[in-house]
Amino acid sequence: MRTAKTMKNRGKQFWGCSKYENGVEEGGCNFFKWCTDVGIEESGSYMKTEGKKESLVMNEEMESIRKMIVKLHISVFSVQKWMKGLILLVFVLCVIEIILVAMLIGMG
Repeated sequence: MRTAKTMKNRGKQFWGCSKYENGVEEGGCNFFKWCTDVGIEESGSYMKTEGKKESLVMNEEMESIRKMIVKLHISVFSVQKWMKGLILLVFVLCVIEIILVAMLIGMG
């Protein structure tokens, strides 16, 4: 995963070939896909520039790894949402407990 440095897309993350540099570097390919915050990809393009069987196998392996990373991003996002909800619940319960204790002290 890489981060865009252009004015239009500064800071936006994308998946790209490790040798990707505007799609012109020798030995690389033009694999490119944008990533969203939750790890789901936007449309992109892929153009294989090498005709070697070896690179095709490597691209398939990278695709498999990329899919696992996307699933991990989605899982982490889900866990973060649950954590925020649990923190809010704990906060609300603490406030209720403080109110109940104050009421019990006021009655005594």
